Amino acid sequence: KLFLSTLSPSAVVLLVGNPSEYLSFMEPLCGGNVFRLFDSFDDSNLETYLVEGLERHAKLKQDEQLLQLIDEQNQELHARSKTLEEKVEKRQQYLIKSREKLETTNSRTQMLHRILVQIFKAFSHQEIENEIQTLLKELFNLSWVKIHIGSTLNAPLESNPQNNLSENLDAQSQKGELIFSSPLICDQEVIGHIYFAHRSTTPFSLSHEQFCLQISEAVALATDRLLKFEKIEQLKNQWQSAFDAIARPVSLIAPDYTIVNANRSFFEKVRQHKEPTTSILEGKCFDLLFGKDQPCEGCVLGKNFHV
Repeated sequence: KLFLSTLSPSAVVLLVGNPSEYLSFMEPLCGGNVFRLFDSFDDSNLETYLVEGLERHAKLKQDEQLLQLIDEQNQELHARSKTLEEKVEKRQQYLIKSREKLETTNSRTQMLHRILVQIFKAFSHQEIENEIQTLLKELFNLSWVKIHIGSTLNAPLESNPQNNLSENLDAQSQKGELIFSSPLICDQEVIGHIYFAHRSTTPFSLSHEQFCLQISEAVALATDRLLKFEKIEQLKNQWQSAFDAIARPVSLIAPDYTIVNANRSFFEKVRQHKEPTTSILEGKCFDLLFGKDQPCEGCVLGKNFHV
């Protein structure tokens, strides 16, 4: 019974003897493996039965191997399909993330362009602060931007002169605002700092910091321009003050007799004769001084001077 119970599906069983004696308990053990029943080994068809049994066994063995091969191939195909599905899923996730990154990059590039345009249009740091804060308010959840000109934190904020910068930053930090600062560098010299603050439980991400650094580079150039412009204005005012201090009327006149500039005494002298109908600096000297509509006879003003 132990032997019969371990028969493989491809085994072929030939039973010899009286079937009625053991068939009742042999058949459940052999199952479909019983191929032939015959009375004795003297049966004339024994050789034929053996050949047919071997052929039957070979066919069953072949079918078993074929089923095993099909099962292995199905398992391999299932494994490859699963691997392919995982790769497709990973590829889709990669494409989705790449598209999101591209959209984010394009959005930030456009935003950076808008910010740069506004920065170089601005005529004061207060205007630059307002423009940056307005444009980045939603993108970075930005609450405020401060520009500090100088090398120390104890200098007053240009946009809020009555406050001490270090005290202001401490107060903002206590309100739960996270602050990122970047130096303003021009010609390898630190000329100030710019501070970005946002209300969030997480600090600035690396991409946000890099974006802020790009903005700080533009602000540094704009700051250098504003400082130079301010210095030029100061020099211009000093020159104009010195020019106005001259008691005698003095004017600068272009080759076409147009008055380019004049001191206060000159303006007063012109107004003594008549009130000009046009701006003095746009008028002709012969009209404003002598009431003529053409240059004075014998005037060599346009020939012997350079402006």
